[in-house]
Amino acid sequence: MKTLLLTLLFIFSIAPILQAEDKDGYRIIVQKTTLERDDTRGRNLYDDRIDRTLGLKVSFKNISMKEKAEATVDYSIIVSRWGFSTPRYEKYTGSEKLAALKQQEGADLTLGKARIGGYANFGNKRYQDKVEAWEVVIKQADGTATSMQSNSSYARMAEKSVKPSN
Repeated sequence: MKTLLLTLLFIFSIAPILQAEDKDGYRIIVQKTTLERDDTRGRNLYDDRIDRTLGLKVSFKNISMKEKAEATVDYSIIVSRWGFSTPRYEKYTGSEKLAALKQQEGADLTLGKARIGGYANFGNKRYQDKVEAWEVVIKQADGTATSMQSNSSYARMAEKSVKPSN
């Protein structure tokens, strides 16, 4: 009974944070992660400033029956900025190399650096920037590409997004 409760607690608390998919011989697990935190506490109730750098922690595992050659991983992170009358989306993009993977071998990469700012207000996220969507694309040398997106609205937000202001 105790094991069942712990398993259910894990599934409903931690599992939604991770997103995993099996595609084209890869098992891809993506999780948002905080890279840097420089929050400041103010004197007043609404003076607590949020200043963080977020990225994506991505785990790749070769689940196919043959070795995977070296590939390129392109990523984009879309951040929604608070304080704009119409939603403002900024897109952080980049590329990293993924080493060749033998059968059942894995690799971990930390992708991107997106700045998140705002104000802490009793857990109210209204006055904070947030990561709205992301995409990870594995490009093989033969031209094939495998992509994974956080949600179905990624394409719509990517069209509306601009380059970061800094």
